[in-house]
This record gives sequence, C-alpha cells and structure tokens, in this order.
Amino acid sequence: MTEKRDKEITAESLNIVDKAGNTRIKLFVNAEGTPTVSFLDLEGKERLGMNISEDGMPKIYLSDLEGKVRLAMAIPENGIPSIGFFNSEGKSRLIMGIFEDGNPFLGFYGPDGKAIRALP
Repeated sequence: MTEKRDKEITAESLNIVDKAGNTRIKLFVNAEGTPTVSFLDLEGKERLGMNISEDGMPKIYLSDLEGKVRLAMAIPENGIPSIGFFNSEGKSRLIMGIFEDGNPFLGFYGPDGKAIRALP
C-alpha cells in the first residue's frame, strides 16, 4: 500500500522538538516579515540564528550561553560581506570584511565599541 504524503506544509511557524519535547529549532516569520531560523540550546536560549532582514540582508549569528550575539556574518545590499565579533555588552570588538574594490579590511574596537585601529 502506498502512503499518501503531503508535498507541502503551510504554516506561520514550525517548532522542531527533541525526544524530551524541548523546542530545539524554530522556523518562523516575525511581525516585521523577517524569515528566521533559530537553533536553541537545552535551556531554550537561541545559540545560532539565521534570517533575512526587511531590506533583504542575509545574516547568520551565534550567541553565547547568556543568549547575547557574539559573532555575526552578513551581506548587506551593497554585496560586501562582513563578519563582526562582539563583547558581552554587544559592542563591536573586531570587524572584518571586503571593500567594494575587493580589498580586505580589518577593524579593531575598544571595549566601548569605538575604533582603535584599522587595517589597511
């Protein structure tokens, strides 16, 4: 006997749970229309997230045990990819990417988030 399977699921959100019933992955579109995938730890805190912002910018971000974003990667509208590292207060500490002309850049920031050095 052949099983009948749906070829498509339509829903506003999807939660994937582990064997204990804990939500581990969330797939949803938020109130602003941003499609998002969130990967949660055993305590329910988001540790890895991916989304596409309202302006079309794809982002991937990783969070610490407190749920604070510490690493983010994005490709904004201008197509120039960047990676940012943040302290526990959410301040930029290191940003790297590629200029429009194809050359790399590296920016160092103090604990207050202000630039202290840039390469080149």
